[in-house]
Amino acid sequence: MIKNEGLIDNVRALTPHFIERLSRLGHHPHAGEVRGVGFMGAVEMVADKTTKAAFDGKLRVSERIANKALENGLICRPLGASVVLAPPFIITKAEIDTMFGLLEETIAEVFAEIG
Repeated sequence: MIKNEGLIDNVRALTPHFIERLSRLGHHPHAGEVRGVGFMGAVEMVADKTTKAAFDGKLRVSERIANKALENGLICRPLGASVVLAPPFIITKAEIDTMFGLLEETIAEVFAEIG
């Protein structure tokens, strides 16, 4: 199905847009590193962008983001200090925009709570 239904072609066609939207998250003041390949991306959240100093683990920043994202309708995964995205191969360009919009809103909400 992946090969015969054009899913690989969809990934190839939309990966540049996915990576571009992912890269925008690197401008966030608490994004220490943004990395991605294909339809897999991660944003590492740090207390200090310049030094890449980690948040106190008790704050559970990536878990808070993942939980709030789920409340907002987006499934992402906390992995250490990072938030990981891995959308399905059938995703559309509009859905990529919606996904990143939800993640941006969610990150803003969590950091408003943290202060």
